[in-house]
Amino acid sequence: MKKVSIVVIMLIFLFPSSLSANNSSIVNPNQMYTYDIMTNDIKNQAEKYPEIFFCKSIGKTNYGREIWAIKLGKGKANVFINASHHAREWLTTNLIMNMVEEYAKAYENNMEIENYNVKDLLDKVSIWFIPMVNPDGVTLQQNGLSAFSKEIHKSLVEMNNGSYDFKKWKANADGVDLNRQYPAEWENITDVSYIPAFKNYKGESPLQTIENSSLVDFTYEIDPEISVAYHSSGRIIYWFFHNQKENIERDRDIAIKIAKVADYELVKPRSNPSGGGYTDWFIQEFKRPAYTIEIGKHVYERELPLSSYPEAWKRNKSIGLLIAEEGYKLYKKRVNIILNNKSIHYDIQPVLIRGTYLVPLNLIAKAFEVKVGRNLNTNSIEIVNNDNLIIMPLESNFAITNGQQIELNVPATIINGMEMVPIRFVAESLGKEVAWEGETKTILIKDPIENDPIEVPADDLLDTQE
Repeated sequence: MKKVSIVVIMLIFLFPSSLSANNSSIVNPNQMYTYDIMTNDIKNQAEKYPEIFFCKSIGKTNYGREIWAIKLGKGKANVFINASHHAREWLTTNLIMNMVEEYAKAYENNMEIENYNVKDLLDKVSIWFIPMVNPDGVTLQQNGLSAFSKEIHKSLVEMNNGSYDFKKWKANADGVDLNRQYPAEWENITDVSYIPAFKNYKGESPLQTIENSSLVDFTYEIDPEISVAYHSSGRIIYWFFHNQKENIERDRDIAIKIAKVADYELVKPRSNPSGGGYTDWFIQEFKRPAYTIEIGKHVYERELPLSSYPEAWKRNKSIGLLIAEEGYKLYKKRVNIILNNKSIHYDIQPVLIRGTYLVPLNLIAKAFEVKVGRNLNTNSIEIVNNDNLIIMPLESNFAITNGQQIELNVPATIINGMEMVPIRFVAESLGKEVAWEGETKTILIKDPIENDPIEVPADDLLDTQE
């Protein structure tokens, strides 16, 4: 026994990190967490957890800082969590980076977190994180003028009401409040500054900043089932922004689950809420659930103190997994449309009628870049692409393609005031190849490539799948 003990002690002395590599932590959330620390931690995590961890930049700010995105998981279903829209709310970055590493460790070691089987869940779902939406603003708030060139010191101080203390700073380094920049009733935002400032300046137009436009483009790219924006002050959850009536119960039910786990209060819906926020835009644009979670007690014009972090972590440790689980439930219910290997975003669910999926006419226009319209004289849908003309009389079981009449299994129709057309017929009439992937409920569409057809079993084609 003594010899064995001596050998173990020698191994620990010679190779102290090798014996604890799987359980040691890269992220230290109990510190002022800077952009540089975060960037270094992201790179180290990418090396440590290559099976589950992927990262990329979605854009670079005006002052040269990357906006990092992290993907944790292998699933086709995506959910999205972001933090630090506001500079002084950087403790939310600590939270997300801690969350990322704990989930990665649990996956690697096949461990549970608060009754969630992390490996099983992240094999089905990918959680995307942007831990610091506003790296310039965070850097200014934490380090002051020293982090920026002298050429802009004067303007920064002016935007800060003449003060050299930047602890109250919320905006990016150009004085734009990033969470008032989204096109969700932007014109009607209340309590605004009309010039660049440390807070509340909504900009000259929506999405004028690199940070906001990059985040919007990224959201379309990953097409998440649920989005969460972490903020810091209030211990409350915003979940409502003119949600469609048919979605209110769904979205509230998830909000209640979050509130129960984190012990936060739900903000009651208002008939005329001030917009411009990320989750406001996501709810309005995607018609899916989104939540703004304020992680700590209300503080005035300052960051949350580091002393509040352990409590915030205790409340939120499993929230990312809860969001992933709820996102997977939504993913299984919805039909996916993939065109040339890219997901097509839509906000109106395709409708299945007698084995044929119908989609809104405006989706056809956007996806295939064609002209569409409704001829009121003939009560028909018309689609024009170069020399191709498709005419579909409403409620008629035939269509006319370049003068040739073709029978339809299901006609073009009006549903809830929306013109709906059979997607397979339209896509094939435009020269596309179409197939159905039943396991993932995915409509696969692509431009034909010679000798490279879509390989799908004959009994699994789109018009015969159910």
